[in-house]
Amino acid sequence: MLPSDSVVTPKNARGRPVTKLCLALETFRRTEAGRARDAKAFLAHFFPQEKDGARDRLFLHMPKEVRAELLSSWGIRGKKSALRDDDEKVRSTVTDALAAGDIDATVIEDGVTPDILIDWVPLEEWWTFWRGTTLPVALVRKALGAARDLSLFDERWLLEHLKLTSPKLEGTDVICAALSKDQVAAWVRGVHERGDASPTGLVAALGWENVLTTTANEALTSALDALARQIGLADWPAERRASDAPRPVSERPPATESRKAQTKPEPARLEPARLEPAKAATKPPKLPPPISGAPSAGVTANVPVVVSPIGVLAPERPIVSGRVMADPAPSVTGPAPPPPVSAPPNARALFGIPADLPPMRPPAATLSGVGAPTLFEGSSAASVSEVAEVEIAGFALPGDEPAWAPPRAEPGDMGWDLVHGVKHPMSNNVQPRYNFDDDEPTSEVALPGESRRPRA
Repeated sequence: MLPSDSVVTPKNARGRPVTKLCLALETFRRTEAGRARDAKAFLAHFFPQEKDGARDRLFLHMPKEVRAELLSSWGIRGKKSALRDDDEKVRSTVTDALAAGDIDATVIEDGVTPDILIDWVPLEEWWTFWRGTTLPVALVRKALGAARDLSLFDERWLLEHLKLTSPKLEGTDVICAALSKDQVAAWVRGVHERGDASPTGLVAALGWENVLTTTANEALTSALDALARQIGLADWPAERRASDAPRPVSERPPATESRKAQTKPEPARLEPARLEPAKAATKPPKLPPPISGAPSAGVTANVPVVVSPIGVLAPERPIVSGRVMADPAPSVTGPAPPPPVSAPPNARALFGIPADLPPMRPPAATLSGVGAPTLFEGSSAASVSEVAEVEIAGFALPGDEPAWAPPRAEPGDMGWDLVHGVKHPMSNNVQPRYNFDDDEPTSEVALPGESRRPRA
């Protein structure tokens, strides 16, 4: 049988490290040490028998030259006829041959060599088959060792992806969990002698083979699955975006470059819920039962109550001059007294200025008098009216009607009538008048070309 590379160029480039890894694992799978899936599993995955017929996942990816060589070597189809067959014809031919017993799973697996399989079948499809069962520890160690030799990951990446679920351990703790006390002491001594505590120095001090043989199979399998997602053989989980996938070692920046700080996304800020405008209750709500020893008969609370969509809200506190007043106490005999008027805000208290500090400048004279320090020192508002007005020398207040002011509107003027709502009745016997010399009323106008008929 002619090799596939002598006919056409393989779909999967053989020079890629990922392709080399898959080819090495498929070749190892067909040995006694790596036999995790046999020929029946191979046929069940790549040519499964379903209710509506067989499903081809193998031959449809091959060019006609390759699959025609396979069908003719099995003796189920002529080579010239197989070169003209389409995908559906090849599927039906292989299905009939399996049903007739002309070929079986072993014949198909032996005919489709590792080179042909890895050259044409999508590598993701092959990985689904190879990883579709529980892998023995020897196969996992073989896969990680081959990937490390192909530089698909480094020691730092391995220590970051070694994880155990029970007990929950990560990184070097996973390796130490399988080592004895003497082995851990020897490992630390080796790191000290080498003077290299980097991930590469840690693995070199312990030895790569010792890392593979002592680490738990669960942790190695977890790292292998993470590697498959990294190099594109498996899909990321649903909660992980494709943009978050790590890059292969060959595509990473050099180790000398500083790593960018990974910032966590800020949590979404929740805006406060907006309530609908509160509606005043038409009836006062029922008050809670009185406390023992408190008067209960004749007590009426004249406190405004607000009903909102979420229930009865507490009465709002009145705000006077920027300050929140205390809750008004319910009155027993009558309505609650009005809240006291608070003084204007004290500027010194607001900005932390000592109270005993004198004012920065004396009060200035204004049109209404001399300003008092009480306006700025926080004294009571009543003291403002007690300030004596001081007449400013050389200044006279203007009169009621300045000379430049326009005359005021009087009754009868249109502006005054519009403002005060005065309406004037209009007569209905108004006749149109024209500026003729005779100044006579005209009721009819003769148009050109019309003869004026005498009135009856």
